[in-house]
Amino acid sequence: TRGEWQVPEDAFVLLHMGILNEYSFIGELFDSITILPEDVYIVVNSNSSKPGKSLVSLCRLVEQKYNIRFIFQPKDYSKIYEVIFGADAGVVFYFDSEQLNSTLIGKGSNKFCMFVRAHLPVIVSRVGSLEWVVERGCGEIIDQIQDIPIAVQKIRKDYSSYVEAAARCYEQDLGFEKYWPPIQSAILDLID
Repeated sequence: TRGEWQVPEDAFVLLHMGILNEYSFIGELFDSITILPEDVYIVVNSNSSKPGKSLVSLCRLVEQKYNIRFIFQPKDYSKIYEVIFGADAGVVFYFDSEQLNSTLIGKGSNKFCMFVRAHLPVIVSRVGSLEWVVERGCGEIIDQIQDIPIAVQKIRKDYSSYVEAAARCYEQDLGFEKYWPPIQSAILDLID
């Protein structure tokens, strides 16, 4: 995967998943490129929408100068973990909005759930009701984009602990395998 992305094997990769628009903090991620350590890359997986040729061309120019890569080819959803497993940490940013979905998404965030299911530490924004990831030890929270290098440094310093915590977080708080059977049983009881 990193070979396809033209990212060195020893780089630290932050993965952002989602569409390229102002609501996904893509502009702020662009701003962070210049303040990240040289061996940190941002990979943006934008497989939820097909961008225009001019946007793709612009992104390819940015890739030539900065440690950011863009994936525009939609992956079969069953293969999305191939992309996730190529990263070292996930980025989950939400914005303060009148839309409660973005402000209060918390454990309902699909990208967050996919990252911790893959045992990836996460860097989250304070907005989005994900502050508890710090308490669980599976990630770091930032208040502003300038905090990303500090969050990366903390995660790298004790990476294996963050990975273990992400695995525990998924198993204890989010695992489908744990929470589905009682729901399934309740549904079956209603049907009978």
